[in-house]
Amino acid sequence: MKKINSILALLFSCYALFFSASVKAQISYRDNLINIGGATENGKFNFLINGFSGLSWTFDSGNKFFQCDVTAASPRLSGTKNEVVFYNSFNKTFNNIQVAEVFCYSDARAKTNIKSLRNSLSAVLNLRPVSYNWKNEAINSASTSNGISSIAYGSDDNKTKIGFLAQEVEEILPEAVMTDEEGRKLINYTSIIPVLVQSIQELQSQLNEQALIIMNLSEAKNNGSDLSRDGMILSCNVNQMSKKLTISYLVESTFAEAEVLICNLMGNLESKIECEVNQNLISHDISLLKPGIYIATLVIDGVVKDSKQFVKE
Repeated sequence: MKKINSILALLFSCYALFFSASVKAQISYRDNLINIGGATENGKFNFLINGFSGLSWTFDSGNKFFQCDVTAASPRLSGTKNEVVFYNSFNKTFNNIQVAEVFCYSDARAKTNIKSLRNSLSAVLNLRPVSYNWKNEAINSASTSNGISSIAYGSDDNKTKIGFLAQEVEEILPEAVMTDEEGRKLINYTSIIPVLVQSIQELQSQLNEQALIIMNLSEAKNNGSDLSRDGMILSCNVNQMSKKLTISYLVESTFAEAEVLICNLMGNLESKIECEVNQNLISHDISLLKPGIYIATLVIDGVVKDSKQFVKE
């Protein structure tokens, strides 16, 4: 009798929930199957609904909500903060999600203020990859201002994980870390991928520059050039994508002042680049230069030693 009363209570609750959406909805119960609106039966499920566009649960007079929209070809979930959190509030555990593929919205038409990343290699070198295990014992943690404990646990399979610590990542890449309403910090690992890609591009650019220096040194040696000569530009190259000018040179360490002058073909000085002692490579931002042909001139202690042309597209 108690079981029958529970079923009846559930039926009346369902009827009250959906009656306003469709006065023609019919509720039936048969063999542990509750059917609303004559939905197509499925052997795996005991609760079937037909003819409704979705569901919406509200809390705190509608200030908080969770919705399921089934009118689209792919059902859609939405929540109060445009987030759906897979989290068990009773045992304070974040849940795992298993999917075949994950697609992140990245349509160029929806973006503005687009800028290329810079100096990603430095950020990557400062990240600390770690291995870890999730805690499964109680933690003494201060409560947040809203009175909700910020204690949370990961999966309880006791397997060793690899990743980053959100607090450390936040110091280097704050854009990749968020803090939820209960004070927990989460990492958007997907947003770290562009940083990794750009750092690889920087490394490749450095390798190309080093390879060019080695090639120029080898050619100079094969051509019988005196590599000990004081003042010599080995190469002058422009990365048209990053708008960086890279110059390799040979300069003896016994100089008072050494610099590279960048001039246009009219002889107008555009910029000066100081040469450091014991250095043979300089990189300079030429993004402000107009497209055209320029001359890089190496000057040591007021004496012109060498020059090469380069093109800014």
